[in-house]
Amino acid sequence: MPILTIVLGVALIVAALGSLWASLNLVPTEMGLLYGISGVVLLGCGAIVLAIAALIARIGRLVPPPPKIVAAPPPAAPEIEAPKAEIGETAAAPAGLAAPTLVSPAGREPGPGNGRASPKIIGRYAAGEASYVLFSDGSIEAETDAGALRFATLDDFKSYVTTHKR
Repeated sequence: MPILTIVLGVALIVAALGSLWASLNLVPTEMGLLYGISGVVLLGCGAIVLAIAALIARIGRLVPPPPKIVAAPPPAAPEIEAPKAEIGETAAAPAGLAAPTLVSPAGREPGPGNGRASPKIIGRYAAGEASYVLFSDGSIEAETDAGALRFATLDDFKSYVTTHKR
């Protein structure tokens, strides 16, 4: 920014000197006076712009640049509370599909203490009044009329939804 203002100030001073040079032979005429007055005004403006350029350069050295703004991560989705149910309780499943299991709030994910690696939540979704949780092992937990149900695959969940429509 100071370089641009320095260039502008120098251009004004050059124009002022050109105007003053043109007025030398024409001083007794009105055109000569116009060139002379214009040259003096341009010379003053050029000096002011150069002073502003010096101030910009000094302020730039005194004040550090503003910090870069980094976008904050999106807020976490709220926890979905499931109705109390016994672990291992099952709901009726369509023929040929594994029955989904009811999940209790305390036993949502298998913990490290029971010998299985716990799958990680990769997404939470809601459609209408229903809410879903997708896990890294491909399983899905859905809030249904029967409570929170865990399905082994997305296809099992879709089949359950199509067979249990109202």
